[in-house]
Amino acid sequence: MHCIFPFLNAFILLVFIAIGIAIQGALFLSQPIHYFQPDLALMIISWCALNRSFEEGGLLTLAIAYFNELHSLAPQGFFLITYMGTYLWACMIHHYFVLSSFHHYPILALVCFLFFKFLERLVFHFLDIFIPPIQSTIFHWLTGAGIQSLHAFWVFPSLKRLDWLTYKGKNSQLFSEIGLSRFSSKKSKWLS
Repeated sequence: MHCIFPFLNAFILLVFIAIGIAIQGALFLSQPIHYFQPDLALMIISWCALNRSFEEGGLLTLAIAYFNELHSLAPQGFFLITYMGTYLWACMIHHYFVLSSFHHYPILALVCFLFFKFLERLVFHFLDIFIPPIQSTIFHWLTGAGIQSLHAFWVFPSLKRLDWLTYKGKNSQLFSEIGLSRFSSKKSKWLS
């Protein structure tokens, strides 16, 4: 029973990713609105870098990259490279800097988004795919980074609540331990 809660947490995260990809693909198709598209997968990847073990976060990042590649026309391996690079970047930031308060999460979302866009441009360059001029790229990066930072105020506390309910909180503890502790306390009252 103890192993089901982390699995349930990972499953809920993957369902959020699938819903987020579907919403992003349906609502943000036109060109002006495309600049204001948040990347929920990128925020969850940066959350996994902060709050998961290296292996678990890496596996979740691989699953997220696979989901994005299923619903995208990007070249095969594109999201694997960019999301895994961003995950490793966020792990490095978490390792070398203290990100303990709520106010650091928008900064982390901003830095991860800018690094993701840098990796995206680098991969496009190596694949010899057309890269837009730097002026439109900078405008896209700045608007996207602002949107990511604004959504971080809502997404990261929601992920923290999800972790507390399914991964770290009292309700997510082993039910048999709770039952045994209640039974042992009743037993000790009966014996005394």
